[in-house]
Parts: sequence; structure tokens; C-alpha cells
Amino acid sequence: MAVRRRLHLTGPGTAFLTTVIQNWEPVLSVAPFGRAVLDQFGETAQFYRVAIVGYVLMPSHLHAVVGLEDQGMT
Repeated sequence: MAVRRRLHLTGPGTAFLTTVIQNWEPVLSVAPFGRAVLDQFGETAQFYRVAIVGYVLMPSHLHAVVGLEDQGMT
């Protein structure tokens, strides 16, 4: 059985994000939908002051690495 330990992290860091369309429908291959997802992702990153290090937009999901100013975990 895995044992979870409470992390006490502070300072800058990175996070790997994945999001998936329900039932893995390939709706992001339709150009306007894929563009809308990327536009919203960029706006959200600006709002939360997160740097987009890299991303891959697939037909049914998005993978991204983001840089955080402060991990905010104590």
C-alpha cells in the first residue's frame, strides 16, 4: 500500500497537466474548437500568472507543462 506524505514545498516549480474530452471524442481536431481551447488556456495562464513551458494539443486531450512562481504548498 502506498503511503502519502505531506509535502512542504515553497518557491517556484513546474506542473504537468493533462485534460481529456469526455469519452475521448476527437473534437479538438476541428480547428475552431482547438483554437478556442488554446486561446482560453493562454488567457487562464495569464490570469493566474503561470508560464506555459510547453504543450501538446491532441484531438481528444491536452498535455501541458506550466511554470509556477510559487507552489503555494506548506
